[in-house]
Amino acid sequence: MLDSLLLFISSFILVGLLGLQSKNVQHSRYLMAALTSIFISISQFIFVKIVATGNMIDLIVVCCGGAIGIISAIYLHDKRYS
Repeated sequence: MLDSLLLFISSFILVGLLGLQSKNVQHSRYLMAALTSIFISISQFIFVKIVATGNMIDLIVVCCGGAIGIISAIYLHDKRYS
């Protein structure tokens, strides 16, 4: 159960950061893009370490975390810069 929670959180953060990065690049926010890149690298490292021993349930958890992560990233970015 703890592994599934960690996978969900990791996927949520990683995909959310990738979504924010896309928005930062699209709007030429250089500093935020550079900072986000650092956090993406850290998140990817942690995510790969956790998911390396996953199964089909973990895949479903990761997909849900990613989907909610990208929706959250778009919402937060648009609220911040609108």
